[in-house]
Amino acid sequence: MSKCYIEVDPQIDRLYPEQWPTEMEVQLRNGKKIKLKTEFPKGDPENPASAEELKNKFMELATICWSTNKAENILNQIETLESANDVTGMFE
Repeated sequence: MSKCYIEVDPQIDRLYPEQWPTEMEVQLRNGKKIKLKTEFPKGDPENPASAEELKNKFMELATICWSTNKAENILNQIETLESANDVTGMFE
């Protein structure tokens, strides 16, 4: 973290709220710089996340609190929620 810093670029900031741009530059140990930019964050309507990306994110976050097995069971229940006749006790 001590090697990271954030600064506001007035040109990028001016685009908000129509766009949510972000620009990142990384300087490698060999001096090479890598620069990435996006107008809309992942998950925004203009840059949607795929179903697979959402599942992966859920599992990554859910397994912080639960076992992989429990997280997978919850994910399966979420995926069948629309067709469930009774949700009583579903996530217990």
